[in-house]
Amino acid sequence: MSILEILIFFVIFIFFIINIFMEYNKNVNKVLPVLLVGLIGLNVMIDGYRWQMLPIYVLSVFVVAFILKSLFHKSLTKSRVKSKGRKIIGGITLLLLFSFSLIFPLLLPVKDLPSPSGPFSVGTSNFRLTDSSREEIFTLDEDDIREFLVSVWYPADIDKDDSLKTYWDEDGYVANAFGDNSGMGSFFFSHLSLVKTNSYIDASISKEQNSYPVIIYSHGFNGLNTDNTMLFESLASKGYIVFSINHTYEAVASLYPNGEFITSDFEYFSENYLGNEEEFTSLMETFNATEDIEIQKGIVQQIMSSDDQLRELVKIRTEDVSFLLDEMVTMNQNNPILNSSIDLTRIGMLGYSLGGATATDMCILDSRIQACINMDGWPYGELFNADNTVDKPYLLIGSERVDAFDEMVDTYMYEKLANDSYIVTIKGAEHPNFLDFPYLLNIFKYLGFWGPIDSLRLETISEDLVSSFFDKYLKNEDLSIENIADKYEEATYRGKALLE
Repeated sequence: MSILEILIFFVIFIFFIINIFMEYNKNVNKVLPVLLVGLIGLNVMIDGYRWQMLPIYVLSVFVVAFILKSLFHKSLTKSRVKSKGRKIIGGITLLLLFSFSLIFPLLLPVKDLPSPSGPFSVGTSNFRLTDSSREEIFTLDEDDIREFLVSVWYPADIDKDDSLKTYWDEDGYVANAFGDNSGMGSFFFSHLSLVKTNSYIDASISKEQNSYPVIIYSHGFNGLNTDNTMLFESLASKGYIVFSINHTYEAVASLYPNGEFITSDFEYFSENYLGNEEEFTSLMETFNATEDIEIQKGIVQQIMSSDDQLRELVKIRTEDVSFLLDEMVTMNQNNPILNSSIDLTRIGMLGYSLGGATATDMCILDSRIQACINMDGWPYGELFNADNTVDKPYLLIGSERVDAFDEMVDTYMYEKLANDSYIVTIKGAEHPNFLDFPYLLNIFKYLGFWGPIDSLRLETISEDLVSSFFDKYLKNEDLSIENIADKYEEATYRGKALLE
């Protein structure tokens, strides 16, 4: 809660104390309405309106009305109820209303993102890429071509006129789309549009270095390219340019710089790209019925390679990444912010969930990618499940493995990784933990939406592993990934750092 929000609650609490448990004080009651209305006005202007504060606003109207009525009706003042029983009932009722108004601001607070740990300030910008060589298959218009949004975070030199970006757009387009998509209502996540990041909009890139290594990020299925902003800011503050692709139509929403807004159709994807549930269930039953490791491994490979729809999604994503890589050459010449600052010889790939599968296939597909990180993604890509080996530095950061199938997926992947490859699993983390949401929406942890590990603790572990891995393989720093993992009791390490 902000300072102004706390002050609003404090003023109302003082009103309750004075008017229920103390002698009536006309002078105090003259001040309280003015103070309360002033605080609410400042709260809305400075912090912004959020629906979680609506109950306290309503209660404030009641308080102001009660005070004004008592001030202008002397008979009410003289005949104040002196019955102890009625005072107790009134006090309890008001206390319950007061407590109810506290619930939503406390459970769903506006939490600004923590400051990144690196020495650089952070800038951010958005732009649109158009690949005229590809048809857009997710629309009915045969003339549509593939376009997608890219957001970038980078080391910056900050000017006094630069302004901080909010987590989602201030007009609430993304918040409304996310709420509708989740089934929780368009208003539910609106307060995330008030969250302040540490990134300055279109700030000048830092001139401390001539160029900076690059990391490309691919989000999870039905996700957003901002869903790991804390990690992006951390990497940018440590001297990386981070490009995050918003895979159009598959992403929850795309808000382009010109104001055009595109949302996903989750029902369409559920029907057309998530339709192999029966086959998956049948294969899992076969997996659980045997203890033969080779049979289990074969089933894992079959599950990962037989889903044609997910393989198609990964292919579209890798084409997005490859096109971005092509466009970086032009950006290095013409982009007014990134001009000449992109080090095209040092590029890494990072992905979460289906984005992790995308990163894995990109490691095989494109020689421009030098090192890859998969954050808790199963390898659905076509290339990985063919007769290919990932022969570049590779790190899988995974959630806690709770069953034999998860462990066999790791084994299946590990055997196809070359040297300088690592798998680190994090105790207490579940799949959604590797996003910003456990920090921004902590209450959902207690509803079972993600694992019990503290959000900032996992963020610390993830940032350390990710930055150290890229420092080692893009900046040539002498680091041991095993030693990094060993710093954290929650981390379990397996690696091929040396020739075997």
